[in-house]
Amino acid sequence: MKTKLFLSVILLVFCFAALNCSKGNPFSSKPEEIISGDNINGVAGITAGEGLKAEISPDSWSKNWVNSEGQVIVRITGEGFDNIDNESIRMIGPEGAEITPFKTHLGGHFFKAKFYKKEAITLISDIVKGEKHEIQITGNFKEGGSFLLKDWIYIGKKGKVDLWAMVIPKVWLFNWTESEKAVKVKIKGTGFEKVIPESLRIAGGGAEIAPYVTSLKDAYFNALFYQKDAIGLFPNAKAGDRVKIQVKGSLNTGNAFSLDFNIKIQGKKKIER
Repeated sequence: MKTKLFLSVILLVFCFAALNCSKGNPFSSKPEEIISGDNINGVAGITAGEGLKAEISPDSWSKNWVNSEGQVIVRITGEGFDNIDNESIRMIGPEGAEITPFKTHLGGHFFKAKFYKKEAITLISDIVKGEKHEIQITGNFKEGGSFLLKDWIYIGKKGKVDLWAMVIPKVWLFNWTESEKAVKVKIKGTGFEKVIPESLRIAGGGAEIAPYVTSLKDAYFNALFYQKDAIGLFPNAKAGDRVKIQVKGSLNTGNAFSLDFNIKIQGKKKIER
């Protein structure tokens, strides 16, 4: 009698265990049975992306992007950036629509994903100028686990355009009069991708010069000016003089910009005989 009772209890325990497994026991070690949001042994579920940060550039989006082949770049930094599965990256809009990047790149200190502007703008179903939207970036790690990162974008300009620039070098030499090497100007900040290349000038000494080549990089607008043209802006300068120049131009939004710099003149003037 006792033996039969013991066997009946054992049978009931096995039946109960089998029933739980068939319903998706949250303690299962199978990733497909783990409840969304949990993270068991780093194998499945969405983590908060601890240590990771995503930055979307540009963060000012336009309804005019519908036919644009331009790029929206997501730069991911922080612990674990080098463990990201590049084929898993998704950009997700406020209503759940998603797109995939056309190109990814692993740098020394970041992971970068590039999306077409014409695809990114489709994530916003109701495009209203001045509105702010949360965009999610999701993906998986090569060694298991996943992440969800967030950033904000704006329709239209985010306040005013906030540009800054670098002029390299900031010491100009008299012996540049025949030099075809470059003075480099790098324009960065919110709106750099809106610079109209043909509009860019360096102004100083009552004259202006234009670049001989321009290019749009991932994180800045680049322009090269001949050194001989740059030093030619100040024919009456003396060694040790500090002169003022402006890097100026127009944006495709209709706005103009002007950035001021102090340049030091050094060297000896060539004496013509």
